[in-house]
Amino acid sequence: MSETRVAGAAVATPHQDLHSEQGALRGEHPGRSRNPVIKVADLAWLEFEKPDLDRAEVFALDFGFQIAARTESALWLRGSFAGTPCMVIRRGRASRFIGPVFRAAERADLDRLARATGSAVRDADVPGGGKVVALLDPSGFPVRVVHCADQLPALPE
Repeated sequence: MSETRVAGAAVATPHQDLHSEQGALRGEHPGRSRNPVIKVADLAWLEFEKPDLDRAEVFALDFGFQIAARTESALWLRGSFAGTPCMVIRRGRASRFIGPVFRAAERADLDRLARATGSAVRDADVPGGGKVVALLDPSGFPVRVVHCADQLPALPE
């Protein structure tokens, strides 16, 4: 691991000095790594916790979301675009934002990311199946990268 400074203090992170074969693209944000481990394809979904999934479902439907899947412990919401659900609400003790989940372009990206960060590729709790790598950003915030087996079809708008 290399070292970075946060508020003047040295903090070791596994996120620096990791590289991919492609490197950064010309004109990309100057704060980006010149040679990232992987480049995520997109934001897959945002995850939240709520104590009452029934109330969360009513609220989501009022805002135009559709139900992609529902279990006793999670509510998967989608919009009209094809792809993964766009929001997941898990049953929890308090209302809170859990974190983002990013979509890997290829399944092999997860293996490369897991090797580079010392993480594991695990089964993802996603309708249709998939795999996920769970990480913490340098400030300790949870971030996950997923590759889904199945994609939802587009809906009429």
